[in-house]
Amino acid sequence: MFSFTSVLPTKIIIFSIFYNFDIKMEKAYNISEIRFEKDYLILIINNQSFKLKLAQISEKLEQATEQQRNDYKISPSGYGIHWKQLDEDLSINGLLKSDKTISISHI
Repeated sequence: MFSFTSVLPTKIIIFSIFYNFDIKMEKAYNISEIRFEKDYLILIINNQSFKLKLAQISEKLEQATEQQRNDYKISPSGYGIHWKQLDEDLSINGLLKSDKTISISHI
């Protein structure tokens, strides 16, 4: 008996090979900058700046070294940010919906 999950990836690969089909995800957010200023995370998302206090969004980021903070990867879809060394993931939706988020300006 085959489960749907075990068959599906094979069908997608075969379909992609025969039909030269690329699966592309639309970007949810355009994250153009991530930086840290003292105890804050500064994000530029869709040409708007946001300032978030680290203590209110992530204990791991708050306690991290500069090197650990700057070792991140933005998901291809723009939905989140991953810090491999810290094993920390933050979703952009969650950050923007937080009452702790301060919108700084439109760029």
